[in-house]
Amino acid sequence: MGRRMFRVDRRCDVVLLSFPRSGNHAVRYLLERASGRPTLGATDSEDRIFPSGLHDLPLFLRLHLGRVRAREPIAVKRHKIKGNDNFQRLIYLERPIVEAVLSQCRRMSDGEFENHVEEMVEWWLALRETYDSWRPEYRLRVVYQEIVAQEAQSFRAILEFVGLSPSKISRALQTIELAAARTALGRKPGSRNYEELHPHRAETVRILLKSLAKSERQEN
Repeated sequence: MGRRMFRVDRRCDVVLLSFPRSGNHAVRYLLERASGRPTLGATDSEDRIFPSGLHDLPLFLRLHLGRVRAREPIAVKRHKIKGNDNFQRLIYLERPIVEAVLSQCRRMSDGEFENHVEEMVEWWLALRETYDSWRPEYRLRVVYQEIVAQEAQSFRAILEFVGLSPSKISRALQTIELAAARTALGRKPGSRNYEELHPHRAETVRILLKSLAKSERQEN
């Protein structure tokens, strides 16, 4: 299906929530290929808009897969829950906080990092709090390392959670390769060890975590 023919229907009750650089694109690719339905980006689910206005395109449009036919999204990407969001089911992608924050700040100078690191740590913690407070029967936590390793158990859990049939799940597990998506999107596998590359920054994040935890205990 050509890009001009695609129409977005905003109805969706599944949110794909993560801190940036935590596997969101890989899971969106998995969901689109397995379900035949698009995913929407963080800024593209508020109105009925067409591809010329989409900021965060469904992956099948970016990669010219031509495999998605349905208009109803399978999931909506979020890095923060908005006040008017009304999702029922939550897929939470979690990358360890030190690695996640350092990866997100990888292009910052040391000065920029010092100015933004507390904000980043609080952002990560707020996402984890969202997951913790979600009704247990409507939430799924997926670990970043399992996505990078393409672990079948994690993929199966995601696809079962969104309600795909056993036959679709079986076919997806046999055919989908996330490495192809990363290559096409110009993204490299998450193989860099940011804690080894930036030990001072890693220690800064750990110190902030301890400080925030201490403040929370004092308030309680």
